Amino acid sequence: MDELKSYPCVVSHSEMFLNRGGLEWDGATLRGCLRTFAAGGALPGAAAPITAKFQVMLNQTLRQEAEAARGGYAVATGFKWMLSQRAGRHWPWFVELCRDFGVRLVFLLRRNAARQLVSRLLNAEDKARAQAGGLRHSAHPNSESRLDELRSRRVTFRRDQVLEQLQDMREKWDELERLRLYALARGVPSARVVYEDVDADHSLVGNLSDFLLADVGAEERANCAAAFASRPPPQGHEKIHTSSLEDLIVNFKEVWHLLHNTPWRHCLAEEPHPPPDPGAVVDASSSLYGSNSRPCWEPPGHFGD
Repeated sequence: MDELKSYPCVVSHSEMFLNRGGLEWDGATLRGCLRTFAAGGALPGAAAPITAKFQVMLNQTLRQEAEAARGGYAVATGFKWMLSQRAGRHWPWFVELCRDFGVRLVFLLRRNAARQLVSRLLNAEDKARAQAGGLRHSAHPNSESRLDELRSRRVTFRRDQVLEQLQDMREKWDELERLRLYALARGVPSARVVYEDVDADHSLVGNLSDFLLADVGAEERANCAAAFASRPPPQGHEKIHTSSLEDLIVNFKEVWHLLHNTPWRHCLAEEPHPPPDPGAVVDASSSLYGSNSRPCWEPPGHFGD
């Protein structure tokens, strides 16, 4: 998301549909918010109860689009909707909405399930520790001392749970692929982006920017670049769990032997990957397939190659 924010005329908001502070998103409210957002705020506010957080994002979006109109350029604007926030449950009508309003979809996945599990477990431990101390947990700390503290932590994989946890991540990847293909089959442009591919080759985000702004003309792009040239760069987040898996996992040898005869052994190897092959990018409706876009449990030649 930080990479995407660095590109002119691409506005990326945070997660909108978190169930937090007693709020439970019902289908009617969700549908009303999404239709209002897709229509650029043109729908009447009485169409559905709009939450305060969504209203703030919508107002910011409308201001950015008004500024773009004055500058003679267009912006692509969107936000994150996580699979854990029941995106799949609402997918059929959401895809119809995307088709009606010309929405483009980007699916972000992470190849290395073992690294994702490390981050998930350490973040959960840190959240529990913060709550026990009466503190507010932040997934993106902004102080060096706090970063150093988080980077020093290590995790123990529970032998009786690790296979189930990794399988759960595989099922989530498969579900996202099903949702993407469902949208593609119904004419909604849908790109798949793999975190590790972008981390290895930042130019892929430029491809993604082109995908999101596919309908923008050359003059508008030039106006956009000029308008954004004088702005300060957006603030990004520091990476936290960057050490090798062997350093991050306390019982790494035990886990290695446990996974040795399973497809998950590839997730522990952390072999260097060549940069994605630009020639592997397919048509604009399903852009950003790199040669490394397979998940870590699939050997080369078995997934999307």
